[in-house]
Amino acid sequence: MKENVKDKLFEELKNNPINEKSEPTFHDYAIVIKETLRMYPPALILGRKVDEDILLPRQKFGMLEMKVLLSMIVLKYYLLLATQIEKITLELGVVLLSLEPILVRIKSRKL
Repeated sequence: MKENVKDKLFEELKNNPINEKSEPTFHDYAIVIKETLRMYPPALILGRKVDEDILLPRQKFGMLEMKVLLSMIVLKYYLLLATQIEKITLELGVVLLSLEPILVRIKSRKL
């Protein structure tokens, strides 16, 4: 993730804290999650013809879970990719996976 995007997500979360009664509706988080899933789909891609847009309740719950998890991580930690992105080799099978480990450095944020 680009540095300016990580900083923008952190500022958005810092200025709009979440608690157990609030739902994170952060627009930027949804964009990051959807773009990541588009670029690196976790499961096999199946071609389908779609006649209309639908939103499954499970999909909405899954997006909410990802927003909460991403919010908690971004608020407490600064993530740095330790593996050069050019050296990451992906293999598409039933699931998308890396042929080598992808290393991430985690740095604690000082609030």
